[in-house]
Amino acid sequence: MKKISSLIIALVVIFSLTGCGEKKVTCTMNDGEAQSKIVTTFKGKEVTNIVMENTAKVDADEVDNAYLMYQATANTFKDQTGINVSASKGKESVTLKIEMQPSKMDESLLDSMDITTEDFKNTSVEDYVNDMTEQGYTCK
Repeated sequence: MKKISSLIIALVVIFSLTGCGEKKVTCTMNDGEAQSKIVTTFKGKEVTNIVMENTAKVDADEVDNAYLMYQATANTFKDQTGINVSASKGKESVTLKIEMQPSKMDESLLDSMDITTEDFKNTSVEDYVNDMTEQGYTCK
């Protein structure tokens, strides 16, 4: 039993040292017609990863058209480094998923989005949550 306790303590120490300062914040918004979920990973004050999923309800006969629009958006990013955009569809919904690793994104792409790598390097979790809450998101 003592060996098991020692192993558990060692694992806790290892995981807390290697994951030190890393925190995920999940923010959601739902207005009835659209749902948005953003999971942002921080390491200290640096945003290291962002996953956004936006799902919109559409009439069943409009799903294919909406999906084609989402797919066209996804295709504009297909050759970009540090960002992966995909589209999917359900019976009465379409979803656009964006996964970003800011440190790997090309400066010209960031410029086109009116942001810089510095925007991701000095953001506290508290400030981020406050900003998202002001925009109508619920964060935890």
